[in-house]
Amino acid sequence: MKKKLVIGVIILAAIGALITINAVRSKNIGTFSSGKAVEVRVVDTEVRDLDSTISVNGTLEEVNKQEVYFDSAVRVVKVLIKKDQLVRKGQKLVELDLSDLYSQLNQLKVNLRIQRINLDKLKNSLNLQNTTRAKSDVEQARIAKEQAERNYQGLQQLFEAGAVSQVELDNARVQYENAVIQSNTAQAVLRDTEKNNSDLKINNAKDIEAQVEQIKLAELKINELEDRIDKLEKTSTANIDGVVSEINVEEGSITSPAGNAFRILSLDCLRVRLEVKEFDILKVKSGQTAEITGDAFQDKTINGSVETVGAVAKKKEGVSSGEQAFVDVTVMVDNFEKILKPGLSVNATIITETKKDAVVIPFDTFQEDKDGNKWVFAVENGFAKKKDIETGISSGLDLEVTSGLTGNERLVKDPPSRLKDGMKVIVKDN
Repeated sequence: MKKKLVIGVIILAAIGALITINAVRSKNIGTFSSGKAVEVRVVDTEVRDLDSTISVNGTLEEVNKQEVYFDSAVRVVKVLIKKDQLVRKGQKLVELDLSDLYSQLNQLKVNLRIQRINLDKLKNSLNLQNTTRAKSDVEQARIAKEQAERNYQGLQQLFEAGAVSQVELDNARVQYENAVIQSNTAQAVLRDTEKNNSDLKINNAKDIEAQVEQIKLAELKINELEDRIDKLEKTSTANIDGVVSEINVEEGSITSPAGNAFRILSLDCLRVRLEVKEFDILKVKSGQTAEITGDAFQDKTINGSVETVGAVAKKKEGVSSGEQAFVDVTVMVDNFEKILKPGLSVNATIITETKKDAVVIPFDTFQEDKDGNKWVFAVENGFAKKKDIETGISSGLDLEVTSGLTGNERLVKDPPSRLKDGMKVIVKDN
């Protein structure tokens, strides 16, 4: 009887326990289903270095290139290279027929020698009239005139005294007048001789000056032709190490200045040309590091650095957004790889700013209202706690938090719209 009583008590106790458990379960199920608990996914904040980046598509291009233009029409004797061939600086590219130019040069040099001979002749051909005899005649005529004048004056005094006749006085006067005429004639001859000599000197000086100018002109033509020949010789050789990307001449053809004959690209130094939108350009500075990737080298990341930032923006029509402003930016490639080729499409990710030991959260954890207020929901002891935050730089899907978090929080990802501060939450399996 006692044994049956004990068994009955145990059964009643077991039934009471089951009732209690079911009541608790029913209470909990009723709470979750009534909306008092929200299921969420969470992610932990991180403390690490964060880079702010700008990613822009661009094209690889060579820094150094040689485009060969022949500014003279000359015949091509032989092309010494082939397309895609590697060439070295100083290597001959083509043989040109310069025989006509050298013939012209020799003729000009002969003409120059003749011009110099003519100049020597002019310098030695000045035959001036001798003025010594004319000056002597002037002096003798002067003396004769003075003597005739003294004689005439003396006879005048004697005639007045009655010592000489009128005939003697008249003869003395005639002799004096003839002496004056002879003196004037001698002086005129001297003046004419000196004038003729002066004219000869002037004309000879002009002839010499003209001949000197002719020599200068001949020398100028020689120098121009020598420079032309020298330029053709230099243009016929490579001035950089590189690859021949274009050949636009053939044996027997005549060169033309209208287009380039050859193009040589240096593959040892490449850069990426980018067009950065005006929204991002203020973040880009010369010297910033960059990472270059591309479909042609999917397994490699090439390092680079910003070389130049354009000073002027340009307008372009966007596919769907209308006219936009862009600024040209060039990124130098640091570690050259043979797989890199000019013309390849690449993507350059420019690191515009780096923050050390930053508190980092995913973009899908924070929210922002129209006034710019930002917040996240942290999970603390099974409840959602709203935390106001301030943010800094961003990179991809990550965001720096400058205040409001310590880096030890567990945050709600993609917070449901019904989630409020203080609500109980259940963490889903991430």
